[in-house]
Amino acid sequence: MNENPYAPPKATVEDVRQVTAPGACPAQVSNAIKLWAASYCIGLLVLVGYWDHFTSRQTAGSLVLNQLFSLGFSGWLYYKIYRGRNWARIIVLISAILGVLIMTASGTARSLFSEMPLVAKGQIFFSLALNAAVLWLLFFSPGREWFLPKKSSTRSLSPNKTMEPTR
Repeated sequence: MNENPYAPPKATVEDVRQVTAPGACPAQVSNAIKLWAASYCIGLLVLVGYWDHFTSRQTAGSLVLNQLFSLGFSGWLYYKIYRGRNWARIIVLISAILGVLIMTASGTARSLFSEMPLVAKGQIFFSLALNAAVLWLLFFSPGREWFLPKKSSTRSLSPNKTMEPTR
């Protein structure tokens, strides 16, 4: 045995963090984002098509502000999902659950729904189906692995441990 136990290791040194390029987003996650965008655009088309109905329930200014806030916040969340942030997909799940609970449990929401034009009702059910597909793609398809912590093959030392030579 001619190896010196005190010689420096001959292994190659690698960066422990593995940064994934933004373009490496899995197809399931990008499809979920596209479905969300489609759902939002269809909702805006219905809103514009039935503007008189919706502005009879609230002012045009508050309706526009509501839509701008919704677009900004949702767009930011889906951007974070695209970047692989697990907390963002959990917020999307929680907001979807709360939205369904509010729509089904609130008497005001049920009465507003009953007064809506048929096309707007259909859009809501279509949007619910698209959102269910989005949640499926983010939580149950192979796309969920995008949000798991990345495993590294290199070994790291704790800050308070040192490497002792083998004797």
